[in-house]
Amino acid sequence: MNNAIIHTEFRQSITFTETPDVETTRELRKLGFDYDRRNRQWFRANRTGTHADEQSVVSQFTE
Repeated sequence: MNNAIIHTEFRQSITFTETPDVETTRELRKLGFDYDRRNRQWFRANRTGTHADEQSVVSQFTE
């Protein structure tokens, strides 16, 4: 039987025009955001995964 792992990701990002203050930074971290220094963005991602057999893969996306 051919099985599949279906990954779903929802990503949120915030770009400030200037450096946020310490309180804002603290609150963003409490909300699960991390800071990407390279892109200069705050982000968080919600990732989930499910297993499905080959016959049910298409139905996962048509419901």
